[in-house]
Amino acid sequence: MMRVKCFNKFYIQLQWAEVKLSNQTKDRVAACKSYIERKYQLSLQQEMEKKMIWQQLQQNMQNLNFTPIEQELIKKEILHKEAIQLRKKRQKITVMDFEPIAIIGRGAFGEVRVCRDKETKEIVAIKKMKKSEMIFKNQLGHIRAERDILVQANCPWVVQLKYSFQDEKYLYLVMEFLSGGDFMTLLIKKDIIPEKEAKFYTAEIVLAIEAVHKLNYIHRDLKPDNILIDESGHLKLSDFGLCKHLGNKQNEILSIPYTERKQEAQQQQTKKTISIFNSGNS
Repeated sequence: MMRVKCFNKFYIQLQWAEVKLSNQTKDRVAACKSYIERKYQLSLQQEMEKKMIWQQLQQNMQNLNFTPIEQELIKKEILHKEAIQLRKKRQKITVMDFEPIAIIGRGAFGEVRVCRDKETKEIVAIKKMKKSEMIFKNQLGHIRAERDILVQANCPWVVQLKYSFQDEKYLYLVMEFLSGGDFMTLLIKKDIIPEKEAKFYTAEIVLAIEAVHKLNYIHRDLKPDNILIDESGHLKLSDFGLCKHLGNKQNEILSIPYTERKQEAQQQQTKKTISIFNSGNS
């Protein structure tokens, strides 16, 4: 009993003690927290979607007057295919799974290549970033923020992240390839965009910015080069290397004086307004 009391007292003292953590430790803690939260949210979302799909399937089979035996055979076939798909997802992805086609961009930390998935033959864009450069320039937080928003943004306005992986030297983000190129190329090609098209593109850019803001992020690097065009002519935002998460201030709101709350709200609104303003300048 005495040991328990001593331990509790020591634990309480540790709670109130000022603990100084290195930036590397803080990054690891933040990464772990973010990973657990995303894993739980994704698992919950997938479970709900799976339940809805099964309910819809059951309803469709009943509407088509399938016999119980036929329904059971269909369910077994679906479960078998799901198991195969899950085994594929558990396999470790490496750069050797892709066939390089062409380099379409270079940046401070690496390059972007168009590649072909050797198994599915799908064309993808792979962003390759050198770890040592990112660590040296203290850019791990920005890369993590970019990956986080791409994972969370399940919407048509943001480039889709298919998966990410790493090796000893590089980090890789495998994203969908948009064959329409970027908006800057379109501007150079057309020189002057007709008013009707300009209205269409402006509306889509605003909707894309709004989608990012709803995720509580700001892009901070909005320019024609970072606006991509898909095969059907619609726009998507890319390159979130400078994006910033605004955080959730709702839990802190009651402990902050009114004047400070007002200033904080104005600052957050200003950040979002800047993104809208930049869309006009683009």
